[in-house]
Amino acid sequence: MLSDLAALQGVSLPTMSNSISAMVERGWVRREAPEGDRRIVMIDVTPTGRAALERVSKAAEAHLAEVLTPLDLPARRRLQGGLGVLRKVFAGAPASTSRKGHRTPAKR
Repeated sequence: MLSDLAALQGVSLPTMSNSISAMVERGWVRREAPEGDRRIVMIDVTPTGRAALERVSKAAEAHLAEVLTPLDLPARRRLQGGLGVLRKVFAGAPASTSRKGHRTPAKR
């Protein structure tokens, strides 16, 4: 649902709606309303959208592999350990986080 996507991305509903509209125009997703409740809007990825995602994913992987090639084995192990920490942090993070009340430490 659109509201779920907005919460996952940490953006407002209008922002997510605009993003989805752009993807609809490109043919990457389609909006659907279930027959039982026309107030709900479900977003479905199209085959064209899946193909675009696959292309972008492969390009990102290739770029990352190229950037990481110069790292020696100890550096790769440190990076892998750091990624493990990040996985744990993000796995426990709530779906929607509020910036309200978030304080940035003062610069010294």
